[in-house]
Amino acid sequence: MTENGLRVVDDGRDYTEDFAREKNDEGCLSHPLLWTNPVTGRTALQPHSRCMLCLESDGTRLGVVESRILLEKLMAPAIVPSRVYGHGYEPGNVAVWDNFSI
Repeated sequence: MTENGLRVVDDGRDYTEDFAREKNDEGCLSHPLLWTNPVTGRTALQPHSRCMLCLESDGTRLGVVESRILLEKLMAPAIVPSRVYGHGYEPGNVAVWDNFSI
């Protein structure tokens, strides 16, 4: 991962075989990058950068490196310090994340 944790680094590999194998692999899944909250109707990014091979739109695939760079750009606003809460845990603390808020 890159230092900010948003992107898998370019390892210099040729992913041609991975793309070919993906077509015949029943275990290979495609996930939407955008998810709509069923309660609020709001749309949000739902990336899976650690297991992503590429981004695809209307049947057109970006390259592996280009996909990773684009995803990092899309996610960067989420880690701006003013939007990040870091809790200083102490014994007995409980932190709850509400994915359905706002």
